[in-house]
This record gives sequence, C-alpha cells and structure tokens, in this order.
Amino acid sequence: MNTKQKRQQFSKDLDKLISGNYVLVPKEPTQEMLNAGHIVMNPVKGSDVHAYTNAKRRECYQAMIAAAQTQAANEVTFDLFVPVILTHQENCS
Repeated sequence: MNTKQKRQQFSKDLDKLISGNYVLVPKEPTQEMLNAGHIVMNPVKGSDVHAYTNAKRRECYQAMIAAAQTQAANEVTFDLFVPVILTHQENCS
C-alpha cells in the first residue's frame, strides 16, 4: 500500500481506534504489564515473579500481538500500531 492509499485509509483506521474496541499497546510488554499478567494468572503468589515466568509471559504477549496483526491485516493499516481486541485477562486465561 502506497502513502496516498494509507492516508485515505487513515480516517477509517482512526475511527476503529477510537471505537473502544481497540487499544494501542507497545510491541514489547513493559515490566508493569508482565507483573499485571502474573498477578492475574497467579493471584496467590502475587508479585513473586521468576525470570522464567517473565520470559513466558513475554512470549505469550508476542504471540497475541502476532495473532491480532494477522487477524486485522486487511482491516487496520497502521504500521506502528497493533489492534488489541480482548483485555489482557481474557488473553491470559
């Protein structure tokens, strides 16, 4: 898709982003995101996060991003943004 086509698609993409069904997220999870995912998955252990657990959470997050990009490839044309449809609780269950 060339620049002109991307600009024409921009308003449609922007409408999707502000619809409430999408959020902008970083390509790599922050430490706070990893901690939040850990607490949801292991509420009893709380903040006791092992390095291996963080690595697995990071892999899970990257797999979810890749799946969202594949699913929305024909719908969203932003190169720098990733549509996320489900909440982290629904994705990590």
